[in-house]
Amino acid sequence: MDGTKLSNRIVHEQSLTQSQQFFLSILQMNQQELRDLIIEELQSNPLLEEVEEQPRQAKAGESVILIESDSLVRSDQSSDYDFEAILNQNRQTVSFQEYVQSQIDTIKVSEELRRILYYLVNCLDRKGYLTVTEGEVAVACHADRTTVRKAVSVLQSLDPVGVGARNLQECLLIQLKRKDQVDECIESIIHSGLALVADNRMEQLSKETGFELQQIKNACKIIKQMNPIPSQGYDTGERIEAVIPEATISFQDNEYTIQLNDTVLPKVQLDHYYQTLCKNKNLSKEDLEYLKKNKERACNLVTGIQKRNQTLLLLLKELVKAQPGFFMNGSKLRPLSMTQVAGSLNVNPSTISRAVRGKYVQCSRGAVPLRMLFQTGHETTDEREAVSTSEICTEIRTIISKESKGKPLSDQKISEALREKGIVIARRTVMKYRDRMKIPCSFDRKET
Repeated sequence: MDGTKLSNRIVHEQSLTQSQQFFLSILQMNQQELRDLIIEELQSNPLLEEVEEQPRQAKAGESVILIESDSLVRSDQSSDYDFEAILNQNRQTVSFQEYVQSQIDTIKVSEELRRILYYLVNCLDRKGYLTVTEGEVAVACHADRTTVRKAVSVLQSLDPVGVGARNLQECLLIQLKRKDQVDECIESIIHSGLALVADNRMEQLSKETGFELQQIKNACKIIKQMNPIPSQGYDTGERIEAVIPEATISFQDNEYTIQLNDTVLPKVQLDHYYQTLCKNKNLSKEDLEYLKKNKERACNLVTGIQKRNQTLLLLLKELVKAQPGFFMNGSKLRPLSMTQVAGSLNVNPSTISRAVRGKYVQCSRGAVPLRMLFQTGHETTDEREAVSTSEICTEIRTIISKESKGKPLSDQKISEALREKGIVIARRTVMKYRDRMKIPCSFDRKET
């Protein structure tokens, strides 16, 4: 950052009042962070009191949902959840790695295979996926590729089903083969159409694969029952965050409803007794100063929460206007920037960035990160509108799924293939999106 920009930033921050800075910090918090702040303030600020309400379970759309970004399985919006119970749920004490290793200890394999299997277990990521190539394992374990391939096969035969998969496609196929549910239609969808499954684009899937629409729907129903995260339910050494949607967006008769979810937040107000005490002139100067300081902070908190809700409501209304197809029927996202939304709401783009940070909204697609609704647009060579990042990622997956396994396409070749489809992006952009999707480079995709 150059000196001029840094100077402007310091001047801007200094020009904000204390209450404005406090509001921006509240706006940036998600539900759980704000809840923690309110509880902390209730414990330390005598000018703040909790408004007692009748206890009740969260209603539909107000549920606490455990999110994994790769999940294809939708959350059950009709279920009731106890917020405290979920936050304090007990975890299994046996770690994921220990569980897999305990099976390796008991199976009948050669000592060489067992040695490689122990190495492979240490190469599993937190989801249970294998993060190394056969070539890398062969070098590290001083073994030939045939033996490594056999070890990977043994690992993938263990529980939980799907462990040792190299990608989502392989993880799903392992589960389906174990259940003897693989057919030509399902295999075709898994190899080239998972992005369309996630977007619920059944007709497009039918068109691209050549299978009847009803076959596609039946296959997708089976696929969505699979678990994309083999390690789910086991201790992986990482904390799974409980995500609380900020609001529920629903459509009925082409009209949408936005319901803010504040059921997990304690309701607070200024304490009447201490407010009266602030006017007592018999108190010492120090006591009055203490009460005045805490009253100001309590007022800032109450006002900040109200302004946060108002800002989120305006933002969500604008997002529904900008992405109506997504909220109505799960269709593709349009290119949309935070600057565009900031202009429509007449606020600074940094305010939008704070408002979406770490927040989710519940809709027909399940719990969706607000940040996901903003998509970069790329130019096209024809008269179409700019295409979004998610569309480009879908095209890249499709191109790679159809490449020769013995001669996979380079990023430059993929860039050229996209240009033939009317999408103009550079080689380095292809590499960025490929890395984001955890797709290996052409060298590592090559099969001998």
